[in-house]
Formats: sequence, structure tokens, C-alpha cells
Amino acid sequence: MNTSNNTEKFFNLASSIITKLGIDMPRDDFDSDTPGVLEVEIEGVEMTVAYFAPVDFDKFSVLCRFGQVPVDGESDVLRRALEVNLMLGRAGDVRLGADPVSKDVVLYLCLPLQTSTAESTLASMVMMANQAHMWRRMHFLDGDAPPLESHVDPIHHKA
Repeated sequence: MNTSNNTEKFFNLASSIITKLGIDMPRDDFDSDTPGVLEVEIEGVEMTVAYFAPVDFDKFSVLCRFGQVPVDGESDVLRRALEVNLMLGRAGDVRLGADPVSKDVVLYLCLPLQTSTAESTLASMVMMANQAHMWRRMHFLDGDAPPLESHVDPIHHKA
């Protein structure tokens, strides 16, 4: 499939996401001639859905902002992100990182454009938002969490 068809596919996907979220966004704010970025909020978490044809013409990405890393816990939070990234290597196109501009911990997901639907993308976004809330509680990202040592990490916890 060529890039212009993929651009249209992404535009249609983004339009369906907008519709399902009940966002009243004028067509001028997002059009198929300029593929790019759709910024939305899911369960109080900022998300960016983006398509960059020159890089991955057959994929698009979802970026979930977990929150800013607290200065006094930065090494613990970033070390944990690296540990999780190692395990995510088996999961494919999903990574944790730190936004160099905002200093946010971010979860990045790359999805196939041809097989993704608005429903499947929104389901992934809801799961990402749930992870963001967990990280905010566990790693001070909302500023009100108790110390890291007091939490059980569900990824490593064995029942």
C-alpha cells in the first residue's frame, strides 16, 4: 500500500477515535493532507497518536505521558523504567522512556496501521492510562505517593 493510502487510513482511524471519544474537533484541525499528531486525554492521562509516513509508513504510534520524574527519586524511577524496558523487549513495539523536553516518563507503543481499529487502539490507550495511574502512585509521579520501598511491584510480585 502506498503512503497516500496509509495517510488516509491513519486519518480515518484518528477520526474514528475522535468520534468514539465524543470530541468535537473541526475537520480543519486534523486533515489527511498533513499527517501528524492527535492529542487526546484518556482517563486523565495525556496521549498522543501520531503517524510519520517517512519513518514507518505502515505503522503509527501512541505515546502515553506517565508524568514527571521527581528530582529526589529520579534514579529509582529511571532504573525501574530500564528494568521494565528489558522485559518489554519480548513484547515487540512497546517501550518506556523519558521525554528529554518535558522530563515525563512516557510509554511508547507502535501499532500496525493496516490491522488496527479505533476500538483496538482505544483499548490499548485505556490499558496505557491504567499503567500511567499505577506508575504515578508507585513512583511519585503525581507528587503524593508514599516511598518506593512501600509498594509491591505487580510485574515482579509473585502471589
